[in-house]
Amino acid sequence: MILRGLMASMVIVLVGANARGGAVAVSRYSVVVATGEITGDEFLVRDEFAEFGPYDQSVGDSLSPAAGGTTSASASQQSDVDAAALSGSATGTGSAQVSEQDAILANAVSGFNFLFEISKRPEIITLDGEISSTPAVGVEVVVENEARDHFFFERTAGTTGIPSIDIDNDVVLQPGRYRLRIQTEVGGQPTLESARYQVNFAITNTPGSVVPLPAAVWPGAIVLAFALRYARAGVSFGKNFS
Repeated sequence: MILRGLMASMVIVLVGANARGGAVAVSRYSVVVATGEITGDEFLVRDEFAEFGPYDQSVGDSLSPAAGGTTSASASQQSDVDAAALSGSATGTGSAQVSEQDAILANAVSGFNFLFEISKRPEIITLDGEISSTPAVGVEVVVENEARDHFFFERTAGTTGIPSIDIDNDVVLQPGRYRLRIQTEVGGQPTLESARYQVNFAITNTPGSVVPLPAAVWPGAIVLAFALRYARAGVSFGKNFS
């Protein structure tokens, strides 16, 4: 029993030296919203999701004012987060338009947030995909700290004068808590405004390196290994090495 206890201690030392990876999924939040208003009428449709896994939802509505024209808004999102693999994807759209004769309000929002934490060592988040938008609308992909006061990656299409942006980036992140935020908010105009995003992401989770045992420990480890071998063969150290 003593021998087995010593061997178990050695196993614990060796396994404990091989540190696990240092990234973990914390939370996810997806939301789609469509709102519109004309004289005497309005609509608000919304859906949200705050679990890991797949999400697929579309919302929208329209109104026809007496003065003519149409006020409409719609938003959609198809996304997925694999918390164990630290990877996923998000595809979303938003579009809105107000009646020129009764232009009060039309708005569409499609947003995706993934909060994750990195510890022990730097890790890399890989992003690839595309964002696009009409000129009056913004669509963005951001990697920021949890406090949202520092950006580590940012791409914005539409309001920047760039109609579309291809994304293919690796971002190195030091230990800390981060948010991947992908979103568009479309404000309706008499002409149809729209935006779209499609982004894949993956975060490395590097296993720790095996830490070499001190040289003085190895002789004891070797003796214990031989001891276990003889013990399994029914040989007692006390009987054969007295």
